[in-house]
Amino acid sequence: MIPCSWYFEWEHFRSPDGKRSKVGDKYLIQPKGAESTLLAGLYRIEERRGLQVPVFSVLTRNAVGDLRGIHDRMPLILRREDIAAWVRPDGDPQEISEKALTEMCFDKVK
Repeated sequence: MIPCSWYFEWEHFRSPDGKRSKVGDKYLIQPKGAESTLLAGLYRIEERRGLQVPVFSVLTRNAVGDLRGIHDRMPLILRREDIAAWVRPDGDPQEISEKALTEMCFDKVK
């Protein structure tokens, strides 16, 4: 789990052949009614220049709702009540991901 206040996404426009061709406006996004955002992720600790540094990846899913107009994917955002199951070694990632939050609010960053 990667806690944050929100995440940013840049609008992508597609060329007629379906490839990304231009990056547009930047958006600030978070779950509706939330003060914090909990992204599903994987991490490990690496040593760099004698320091222990966390390195992580955010898991993504297909974008839903109005977000599809900004980008084709979005982070997998966990519900607060699913955090304990997410970090348990015997948790069911498939079941937890099916409960992921999808109702987002977003604002264009000026």
